[in-house]
Amino acid sequence: MSYGSPFFMQSIHKRLNHVERVSAEVSGGLDSTTLALVAADKLKESKRNLIGITLKGLSPHEFEDVNLAMESCQSRDNIYHLILEPGEYPLPYESMDEVSLTDEPIIFLTTYGWINSLIEKACSFSSELHISGDGGDNVLTDRRFVFLWYRL
Repeated sequence: MSYGSPFFMQSIHKRLNHVERVSAEVSGGLDSTTLALVAADKLKESKRNLIGITLKGLSPHEFEDVNLAMESCQSRDNIYHLILEPGEYPLPYESMDEVSLTDEPIIFLTTYGWINSLIEKACSFSSELHISGDGGDNVLTDRRFVFLWYRL
């Protein structure tokens, strides 16, 4: 299956070459889900599996993303999918007292507990590499759109 840019594919494949156990966030969104499916397809070539991890939110507005994550993971026979229910991970801002204070705001600190929970769950399955779609919007958004939005 072709996924587009060869550089995108090379970047993912290089990260998978030297590890056995791989985990990925699968939010149901475009970035993390695409990365997880591409990684699963590459891992399958060498009979390896992917551990997909989804955080189920409290809001009914997030249920569609969880359903998309479930459907996406079910579309590959080498993805073991874990869904963390609310209460199995901290709420936003809940874990901020666990991090050092900085001299400027860092956006991900509000969800530090989520990130830490995902990494701990991945480590419990001996994952050597954890893939996330974080930052995809920054990299993949058309710069003309960002400029237009800024100008508005």
